[in-house]
Amino acid sequence: MNLYWIDDEYEIAAKRRVPTGAGKREIESGLKADLKVQLFKNSSEYGAFIAELPVSSTYGVLMDYQLTNVGEKNKVEYGTTWAAQLRAQKPSIPIIGLSSEDGKKIPKFRMENFLAFYKRNELVGAKPHLVGELFSLFEGYRSLCAKWKSQKGAFDLNHFMKQLHAPDPITDLLRVTIPEELRSLWDEETPHAASRWVWHQLLGVAGYVFDEIEAATYLGLTESAFLEFKKNKYFQAAQYIGVFACDVRPRWWICKMRSAVEAILDDEVMGPVSHSRDELLGALEVPKKAREHKFARAYGHKGRGLIPECVVFPDQDSKNQGYLDKRVPALLRDSVVDESDANPPFGFQSPRHFKLNTEK
Repeated sequence: MNLYWIDDEYEIAAKRRVPTGAGKREIESGLKADLKVQLFKNSSEYGAFIAELPVSSTYGVLMDYQLTNVGEKNKVEYGTTWAAQLRAQKPSIPIIGLSSEDGKKIPKFRMENFLAFYKRNELVGAKPHLVGELFSLFEGYRSLCAKWKSQKGAFDLNHFMKQLHAPDPITDLLRVTIPEELRSLWDEETPHAASRWVWHQLLGVAGYVFDEIEAATYLGLTESAFLEFKKNKYFQAAQYIGVFACDVRPRWWICKMRSAVEAILDDEVMGPVSHSRDELLGALEVPKKAREHKFARAYGHKGRGLIPECVVFPDQDSKNQGYLDKRVPALLRDSVVDESDANPPFGFQSPRHFKLNTEK
């Protein structure tokens, strides 16, 4: 099958590269598709291309966010326009956006017209983890789209839950979280909306699933320590394996993590799971003298006696004056929820930010 990188000649003239050589081979090998670069001079060329684009042999599309030359009369157009045009004609083809800009500078509405956004320079280098994410996005979308076609638009909530492999303890909660527009008769745009919800909400926002640093903090361990044990059969049983599951972007069901720890300890855990971290490491056969180095430390505090209670996010440049450049474990009392983040969808958690001038 063919994977198309859609760009315009202005971008190439401006020396914004496209994958070649080893980078191109990495993408083709990871996605099992032939990468073809398509450059356009005007909207007529683009329109003719998508009209003839064969669905059956097209694996997906990587599209530049700003197709300057494709706009009529030199008008700057965005991928929003061209992605919508492609989906209207060929809704089975998944589309991912490319940009040289920082994602924070791209309006939310424009971002929502793509399954996800990637920096083009990073994809030119074809880092393995990015190729793995692309594979999960394309395959997940194709799976949802195929089911939509087979059901002729009808939405079966029970089947959707089965595609997520949602555990019984949270089934009812998760049901009420699914957006209303995904609960009625699906049209050609719904697989795109459903894909974005799974990837960006369910698997992208804390609440139902943990990522690696969140899972580690929940256990009271460093991220590197958790990675040592994540292949334990009980942690593997807690891992998300539904549609859009991604080996390089793993997630674990929150509701299963306590059960996993209790199974490893062969005992019930009272209170926060992180308070049992010493016993957990013992059960995992870590020598006592080696355990302390695997304990998570609360950011902003020197000692290891304070067990982190949450993960705080880097503040988007201005909130913390760039104080953090990555997420870190922290104490709740040292964190704050920004007002702009204070009302997440039901079942999800608001991102927390680290307070400046925290008392040591």
